[in-house]
Amino acid sequence: MFSEPLPPAEKKKTLQDEFDINMSRAFKTEVSEMCNLSQVVWEKSMEKGREEGIQALVLSPQKFPKSQALVSKEVAEQFGLTLEVAAKSVQQYWKS
Repeated sequence: MFSEPLPPAEKKKTLQDEFDINMSRAFKTEVSEMCNLSQVVWEKSMEKGREEGIQALVLSPQKFPKSQALVSKEVAEQFGLTLEVAAKSVQQYWKS
């Protein structure tokens, strides 16, 4: 339940309904804090995974004859980025 990016209200409802846990004011505050923390951890993990994916996509084609422009286009398509943002990522990881 806490590994999924669900809204805090939904998690509280699940704790009450499925686990019969009384949601006192203090416990609601603690659950909200846990949910906020888990959301931040999840978002950071997604950001890191995206960056690692972009880096891998940029580094692997360098073994083959592909230009930075072509790789930028592929990164933009794969990750739903603008060509400008993708080109910046490619420049960041491109090894000459």
